[in-house]
Amino acid sequence: MSEGRTVCMSLIVIEDNDVATCTCLIRDNAVVPLRSIFPVELQVPSRSDSPRPREDQISPFSSVLARNLSVVVSEEVFRSGDSVTQSDWDALSELGEPTSARDAHLLGLLTDDSLDRLFYAHGPMPAGVPMERVEGSDEPMADDWVTVHRRQVDSSTPRGTWASHQARWRQGQSVSFAVMVGAFENVDLAGTIWADKVFGTDASHEQREAARSDAAMIVAAQAVHASVVVTTRKFALEAPPQLLGVIQVVTPEQALPLIGLYMRSRRRYYFTKGRGVSYSLNANSFWGLNAQGLLPSVERWQRSSYLVDEKIGAETCRWLTNSVVERVARALRARDRIHLALIADADNDSADELLDNLDLLLVSLLGAFDAAAKVADLAANVHGQPHQTKWQNDQWRRRVGETFPTVEDLVGPSTRGGRVFHVQRLLRNSVHDEMISAVRLETQQPKRRENIIGLPADLRARLLDHVQHLGGPEIWGVQEIVADQLHAQPGILVEQLLAESLDLLDGLIDATTLAGKPADAVQEFDPYDLGPHFPPALLRLQLGL
Repeated sequence: MSEGRTVCMSLIVIEDNDVATCTCLIRDNAVVPLRSIFPVELQVPSRSDSPRPREDQISPFSSVLARNLSVVVSEEVFRSGDSVTQSDWDALSELGEPTSARDAHLLGLLTDDSLDRLFYAHGPMPAGVPMERVEGSDEPMADDWVTVHRRQVDSSTPRGTWASHQARWRQGQSVSFAVMVGAFENVDLAGTIWADKVFGTDASHEQREAARSDAAMIVAAQAVHASVVVTTRKFALEAPPQLLGVIQVVTPEQALPLIGLYMRSRRRYYFTKGRGVSYSLNANSFWGLNAQGLLPSVERWQRSSYLVDEKIGAETCRWLTNSVVERVARALRARDRIHLALIADADNDSADELLDNLDLLLVSLLGAFDAAAKVADLAANVHGQPHQTKWQNDQWRRRVGETFPTVEDLVGPSTRGGRVFHVQRLLRNSVHDEMISAVRLETQQPKRRENIIGLPADLRARLLDHVQHLGGPEIWGVQEIVADQLHAQPGILVEQLLAESLDLLDGLIDATTLAGKPADAVQEFDPYDLGPHFPPALLRLQLGL
């Protein structure tokens, strides 16, 4: 914030279950630290299992993205990705299928030089991993691997160095060693407590051993100052936050959108990377490909638009269909910027960035629906007035339904799609009235802060009515923190709105596609078609949508 700038902002402070709210002036960025109160069990809804916020996180993506990323990858993820075959790549048509191709895609992205990556071996080194004795090590070590070994500790060991295990790792010709103190000073004890917490005091020997092994992996991650641990191991994924410190433990499926956002924050747009192949894109192509991948019906719809253009003697429809893709691409780009604003320090600058891009996302998304409505209007030969060509217009929709009968089932007033569309409209229409505001929120126990959003009073009742029929306010990140005031966690709201809206938009596109082929048998070059060996799932996995 520039010197001398004064901003009026709402503040909410929560301490010992008491809520205080006020409006105050914030000068020169001097403001009470604030953060979120949304509960730990609040799920992050999306098409895939995106990273779930812990109680001290404010976005589906971890605050570790705010600094250079250091990642530890568990051995079983390495084995899965290392065993990928060409047939696995060819079969990668759905998200997460097969897992070996997904994991290989993740391992490839992790070779980027903007981050640090180490693998962790729970036991003997996997077969085929080259070992080499380097200066500083009394035994062969694998490059870019970290291991944990038991230390001999007895009464002669100096007090303060009683750690039960030691982490060792090698990067190139450099070898490092570290012991851990504190919560994991005794790995065996930490593993036992961990197993008892998950399974109770009757935990089996195998369960205790698995917990100890996972505790050792956390020791290794802490020793190398990792930000993220990628694993499929049960105990590590269920570890209580107080034992993990700043480390976030995620599955490979959760890691891909996190790593993807990190790469994009550094202007690196990869289609795929690793295995001797690196295919990077410019930003425009990356977002265009993602928009098309998230709307699987759009290619057939775009080609059918030529049929309409032949009838009206103009190129109107093809430009409208391109506009839909471009506007969805802009909404996706704005989504990235919203998450990056949420993981930045909660100050006035990040609040401005949040609101700017929320407006852009809402306007772009509804603009895509408006353009799709104009295509449907022309395809159905309705030729309504511009102000009438709207999905919410009952009379116009019924006329379009004479040609495309499933439209009413998709976006009628009482349908799920109709409610999703109205949530989207209510939020977008705030650009014409009282604006969505930024609210900085603080809790003392635990001490957290974040920028959330305050929703205009005149849409409160209607918005709540719709989201009650769409899974409930919690699913949408909406909460009445202060009586008679509606607030939302923007990261969660955006994820739910995008997932629901893109499903609806693709359904409407599919429902309003004309059968047949244009007379000129269009075979023009598709700038977003990279061939069968580059399935769209590779990109969608990086978005978590």
